[in-house]
Amino acid sequence: MIGYTGGKNVYGDRGGVIGAAATMGVIVGSDIPMFMGAMIMGPVAALCMKQVDKLFEGRIKPGFEMIVNNFSCGILGIFLVLAAYFGIGPLVQAINAVLSGGVNWIIDKGMYSGRIY
Repeated sequence: MIGYTGGKNVYGDRGGVIGAAATMGVIVGSDIPMFMGAMIMGPVAALCMKQVDKLFEGRIKPGFEMIVNNFSCGILGIFLVLAAYFGIGPLVQAINAVLSGGVNWIIDKGMYSGRIY
Protein backbone atom coordinates (compact mmCIF):
# COMPACT_ATOMS: atom_id res chain seq x y z
CA MET A 1 0.00 0.00 0.00
CA ILE A 2 2.86 2.38 0.73
CA GLY A 3 4.52 1.79 -2.65
CA TYR A 4 1.21 2.07 -4.49
CA THR A 5 0.26 5.31 -2.75
CA GLY A 6 3.66 6.88 -3.35
CA GLY A 7 3.53 5.94 -7.02
CA LYS A 8 -0.05 7.10 -7.42
CA ASN A 9 0.77 10.50 -5.95
CA VAL A 10 3.55 10.93 -8.52
CA TYR A 11 1.97 9.52 -11.70
CA GLY A 12 -1.61 8.39 -11.15
CA ASP A 13 -2.80 4.81 -11.50
CA ARG A 14 0.07 3.70 -13.75
CA GLY A 15 2.55 5.06 -11.23
CA GLY A 16 0.74 3.24 -8.45
CA VAL A 17 0.88 -0.08 -10.25
CA ILE A 18 4.56 0.17 -11.09
CA GLY A 19 5.32 1.46 -7.59
CA ALA A 20 3.62 -1.54 -6.00
CA ALA A 21 5.49 -3.93 -8.29
CA ALA A 22 8.86 -2.35 -7.56
CA THR A 23 8.12 -2.38 -3.84
CA MET A 24 7.76 -6.16 -4.01
CA GLY A 25 11.40 -6.39 -5.07
CA VAL A 26 12.51 -4.43 -2.02
CA ILE A 27 10.35 -6.50 0.34
CA VAL A 28 11.49 -9.86 -1.02
CA GLY A 29 15.14 -8.82 -1.06
CA SER A 30 15.43 -8.07 2.66
CA ASP A 31 15.12 -9.67 6.06
CA ILE A 32 13.63 -6.66 7.85
CA PRO A 33 10.33 -4.80 7.35
CA MET A 34 10.82 -2.46 4.43
CA PHE A 35 8.72 0.59 5.16
CA MET A 36 11.61 2.87 4.24
CA GLY A 37 12.30 0.91 1.05
CA ALA A 38 8.65 1.14 0.03
CA MET A 39 8.64 4.90 0.62
CA ILE A 40 11.67 5.21 -1.64
CA MET A 41 10.75 2.74 -4.36
CA GLY A 42 7.12 3.75 -4.99
CA PRO A 43 7.78 7.33 -6.14
CA VAL A 44 11.06 6.42 -7.89
CA ALA A 45 9.31 3.73 -9.94
CA ALA A 46 6.53 6.15 -10.86
CA LEU A 47 9.07 8.72 -12.01
CA CYS A 48 10.73 6.07 -14.18
CA MET A 49 7.36 5.13 -15.68
CA LYS A 50 6.62 8.78 -16.38
CA GLN A 51 9.91 9.13 -18.26
CA VAL A 52 9.30 5.97 -20.30
CA ASP A 53 5.83 7.21 -21.25
CA LYS A 54 7.35 10.51 -22.40
CA LEU A 55 9.65 8.56 -24.72
CA PHE A 56 6.71 6.84 -26.42
CA GLU A 57 4.41 9.88 -26.49
CA GLY A 58 3.19 10.56 -30.02
CA ARG A 59 5.10 7.62 -31.55
CA ILE A 60 2.54 4.84 -31.15
CA LYS A 61 0.12 4.08 -33.95
CA PRO A 62 -3.58 4.24 -33.09
CA GLY A 63 -4.86 0.93 -31.82
CA PHE A 64 -1.56 -0.14 -30.32
CA GLU A 65 -1.55 2.20 -27.32
CA MET A 66 -2.84 -0.37 -24.85
CA ILE A 67 -0.43 -3.13 -25.83
CA VAL A 68 2.57 -0.78 -25.80
CA ASN A 69 1.53 0.67 -22.43
CA ASN A 70 1.09 -2.77 -20.89
CA PHE A 71 4.33 -4.16 -22.25
CA SER A 72 6.33 -1.07 -21.30
CA CYS A 73 4.92 -1.24 -17.78
CA GLY A 74 5.75 -4.95 -17.50
CA ILE A 75 9.26 -4.69 -18.88
CA LEU A 76 10.11 -1.64 -16.78
CA GLY A 77 8.58 -3.41 -13.79
CA ILE A 78 10.93 -6.37 -14.21
CA PHE A 79 13.98 -4.10 -14.33
CA LEU A 80 12.81 -2.11 -11.31
CA VAL A 81 12.09 -5.25 -9.28
CA LEU A 82 15.58 -6.53 -10.01
CA ALA A 83 17.13 -3.15 -9.19
CA ALA A 84 15.19 -2.99 -5.94
CA TYR A 85 16.08 -6.58 -5.03
CA PHE A 86 19.80 -6.24 -5.64
CA GLY A 87 20.34 -2.52 -5.06
CA ILE A 88 17.80 -0.67 -2.94
CA GLY A 89 17.06 -3.51 -0.50
CA PRO A 90 20.68 -4.01 0.63
CA LEU A 91 21.22 -0.23 0.72
CA VAL A 92 18.23 0.32 2.99
CA GLN A 93 19.34 -2.58 5.20
CA ALA A 94 22.77 -0.97 5.56
CA ILE A 95 21.21 2.38 6.46
CA ASN A 96 18.99 0.61 8.98
CA ALA A 97 22.01 -1.11 10.55
CA VAL A 98 23.84 2.22 10.92
CA LEU A 99 20.82 3.96 12.45
CA SER A 100 20.09 1.10 14.85
CA GLY A 101 23.76 1.10 15.86
CA GLY A 102 23.41 4.78 16.70
CA VAL A 103 20.34 4.10 18.82
CA ASN A 104 22.13 1.27 20.63
CA TRP A 105 25.09 3.58 21.29
CA ILE A 106 22.77 6.23 22.79
CA ILE A 107 21.18 3.60 25.03
CA ASP A 108 24.57 2.14 26.08
CA LYS A 109 25.91 5.56 27.04
CA GLY A 110 22.88 6.19 29.24
CA MET A 111 21.77 9.22 27.27
CA TYR A 112 18.21 7.92 27.14
CA SER A 113 16.42 8.10 30.48
CA GLY A 114 13.32 6.21 29.41
CA ARG A 115 11.01 8.84 30.84
CA ILE A 116 8.42 10.56 28.73
CA TYR A 117 7.93 14.17 29.78
